[in-house]
Amino acid sequence: RGWPANFVAVWLTVQVHSSLEAVGLTAAMSRALTERQIPCNVLAGFYHDHLLVPVDRADEAVATLESLAELAN
Repeated sequence: RGWPANFVAVWLTVQVHSSLEAVGLTAAMSRALTERQIPCNVLAGFYHDHLLVPVDRADEAVATLESLAELAN
């Protein structure tokens, strides 16, 4: 029943208020995940961005994004 799952992922919501006019936030997150070889699909929302990352890499993705946030502060 249903469709086969080709990409089993967790949905991460970035808790940064992001404007659609902001430049570079998605690129910075994507770059940080790319450096760790963590695949992701990005969904850009009006106020928050969302990332779909593989279930087995979720903890590593969260740690990577938290490190990025610490650098920004």
